[in-house]
Amino acid sequence: MLSQERLDSMESSHDTRNWGVDSLTLIRFSAVTFNAHRIHWDLPYSQNIEGYPNLVVHGHLTTSLMLKHFVELYPDLNIVEFEYRAMAPTFLRKRHFKQLFTSR
Repeated sequence: MLSQERLDSMESSHDTRNWGVDSLTLIRFSAVTFNAHRIHWDLPYSQNIEGYPNLVVHGHLTTSLMLKHFVELYPDLNIVEFEYRAMAPTFLRKRHFKQLFTSR
């Protein structure tokens, strides 16, 4: 169990990370997760059929990168439980900045 002081310091953190996700990363992640949805790898389909501005970054990929970043910041902590909610899609070639800690 973490002390309240440690929790407070984590919640006030404004650490951000720029993740350089490219189309090859999306194709590989689609293959590994058996996700064949074309919005992740077919740009003309994503734009012309689905109406997105670019390829869509997998929500699970974004989550995995956030968890990786957490482990890098706090290697002494073990993740016992984790929950998240995707509020909006993330698109390729936008700079991806995520605030790691937010208050509930």
